[in-house]
Amino acid sequence: MTVTQRIYNDAGGYRDVATTAQMFFAGDGHTHWHLLDLESYELIRLDNGRKVGTGAKEGFCFFDNYRFGSTHDAFYKNCGRNPDALQVRMGLSRGWGDRYGAGTIGQYIDITNLTSGRYKLRATADADNWFSETNNSNNFTWVDIQISGNSVKVIRQGPAAQPI
Repeated sequence: MTVTQRIYNDAGGYRDVATTAQMFFAGDGHTHWHLLDLESYELIRLDNGRKVGTGAKEGFCFFDNYRFGSTHDAFYKNCGRNPDALQVRMGLSRGWGDRYGAGTIGQYIDITNLTSGRYKLRATADADNWFSETNNSNNFTWVDIQISGNSVKVIRQGPAAQPI
């Protein structure tokens, strides 16, 4: 399925812009439409800068599931559950976020046989710049972690999104 971005203006109107992004239907346990390759994750050793892992999750579904400063009700409430759909509406409203928990299917980097040490987990959204934004500076973040055997401890965190 192709993807079109709807951009609203201050007067309440909008324009639709074609993108090169693609969607797919995931039968991965949460059974809905996903945007393909929207975000990426990588794990990098801090002592030598070597990338030792990448994220397993390949698609993301946008919808208003985390109030992030908005005083309005959620507009986007799901990502379409019909695998035969020819059109799906998904997105994020101003002042809303889409929170993915650690237990979400596919939300991991395999660290089997990784040696103990310090690592940087870096997340990037829309690296291919498919979507028009007034500011791309908040499309990434990171966290430095210490891995010791089977435990992980956060050492420090990078930038976080700010509520409106």
